[in-house]
Amino acid sequence: MKNNVYDTHNIGHLSASFLNTWVSSPWQAIAKLAGLEGSVGPAAYRGIAAEEGLEFAVRKNNLAEGIAKANMKFNELNGSSQFGEKVQSIERFVSVWRERTEGIAQLC
Repeated sequence: MKNNVYDTHNIGHLSASFLNTWVSSPWQAIAKLAGLEGSVGPAAYRGIAAEEGLEFAVRKNNLAEGIAKANMKFNELNGSSQFGEKVQSIERFVSVWRERTEGIAQLC
């Protein structure tokens, strides 16, 4: 039995561009492998931004900078997209998240 992971996952070619995408944004590379190309909405942006902010906060042991990093990443990803109420609800979520995490940080 031949066990070739490239054949199993229907991968015929790995380009330098794809590998660069993997390094800079693994979620986007996985989505491309799954055939899910196109734009995503604010919920995906929130998840990506929260993950990046949390990673930064843990790595640098600085919650305030992690929150700032998450906000910057969300704004960068959202760009000039017009999602109206969804973006406003995410901004409210981020605001509540910020208040709660700052409260937790004060307990530590």
